[in-house]
Amino acid sequence: MIALRSIKHEDNNMQRRYITVDVFTDRAFGGNPLAVVLDARGLTTAQMQAIATEFNYSETTFVLATLAKQPKPQLRFEEKAGLVPVDIVRDGGKVVATELTAPQALSRMSQLSAGDVASLVSLTPEEVRTDRQAPQVVGVGTPFLVFEVTSRDAVRRAKPNAAAFGSLLPRDGAFGSYFYTRDVPAAEKPCDLQARMFFPGSSGLIEDPATGSATVAAAALLAELDSLRDGELKLTIGQGFDMGRPSLLLTRVRKQNGANVSAHVGGACVQMMEGTFKLEGEG
Repeated sequence: MIALRSIKHEDNNMQRRYITVDVFTDRAFGGNPLAVVLDARGLTTAQMQAIATEFNYSETTFVLATLAKQPKPQLRFEEKAGLVPVDIVRDGGKVVATELTAPQALSRMSQLSAGDVASLVSLTPEEVRTDRQAPQVVGVGTPFLVFEVTSRDAVRRAKPNAAAFGSLLPRDGAFGSYFYTRDVPAAEKPCDLQARMFFPGSSGLIEDPATGSATVAAAALLAELDSLRDGELKLTIGQGFDMGRPSLLLTRVRKQNGANVSAHVGGACVQMMEGTFKLEGEG
């Protein structure tokens, strides 16, 4: 995955290189845009946070030189939830995708009513399905409120409700509301599910076009509820379609003796822009 390539450059003026990428997509202007600082040597946490704020994307990745010394095609993301292994998928020597492994086992926390979660996304209680899973806060590192709705049309019509968010969330550390439907039209295949995710941003409630951490948590929950005892449950999940940034997130959950063993999510990536910046005092 281009976003995680460690590039060594020699520059006496300490111009730090960066690229921007669209992730969980194979086409430009799809998926989730994020920034990658290709050489983060010597940067403090405060400097990294300031740079991430300047880019103003949902995420900024900083590549450290030690990553290039990995003995196999695997990188590690340092996240609040822990170290997240990222495997690089190649085809004919070309990087075509990456896949991350959830850093923690599935945690299932508070359950909410259909009426409560419906209010979060401006739907009716009847448009929330509870027969296969109760609306619940779940996480495999970062918690999210996850629930199922009845139809693709309900997913499309959903809108975040600020008053409901203010009264119901955060809960068990979950700030975001992730909801999905199995009612996927043929035109949106190979998606098995279509999902959206609303969460509080710097300018109010916003939507994320692709949320790997929420998607893999939802996949882990669905796998735990599935009757499969041994093998893999694979799901292709669409997100961002209703905001014009279609994303495809590929999930798989390994099960053994009826229990989840590991949960994974991956996808493709497209490089968009590149440039340099210089921090005051460097050079």
